[in-house]
Amino acid sequence: MIITRFIFVSMVAFLATNALIGQVKLTPFVPIDSVSLDANSFAIENYLTQRKIERNLIQKVDFKCAVLIYPDKDQVKDLESQGEEAYNTIVDDGNYYQGMAIGILDSLHIKTIVAKKRFILFKGKQQWLLDIRKKNLPYWNLIFFMPNSIPTIVDAVGLEFDTVNKYFNIIEK
Repeated sequence: MIITRFIFVSMVAFLATNALIGQVKLTPFVPIDSVSLDANSFAIENYLTQRKIERNLIQKVDFKCAVLIYPDKDQVKDLESQGEEAYNTIVDDGNYYQGMAIGILDSLHIKTIVAKKRFILFKGKQQWLLDIRKKNLPYWNLIFFMPNSIPTIVDAVGLEFDTVNKYFNIIEK
């Protein structure tokens, strides 16, 4: 078990390093014991809310950035209820892919912030109030935002430079 884990971690580190320098294209990996996600899990319509929310429960974002979403206390309890081995695997995977995404975003000079509240108000030419803790949504993900664009929810798994470049209109030199 220890040798298998070492080989897996070594392989992941090799792929991550080479993916960052563009030599390997990562394909999405979702552990079999995690929540089942599909393209709808990242559709903005699933996050929008029309509820009246107290101001102190809303995080406001009005600048170009990527918002990092991590599990809250209730979601962590849900993961813990799946058993220690499943919990460790899911958390390791979630944090790994989030870390890979942060590396890509940092290398492209995209500011990252962490979601601190359940509700996020994105303010630009229009406003979008999102509930990031609705049932059946991913525990880890990202939201890209520019004040002149619609917020875009992105899966950190398999995030590529092209995806970031396209949303943030980054022109390669």
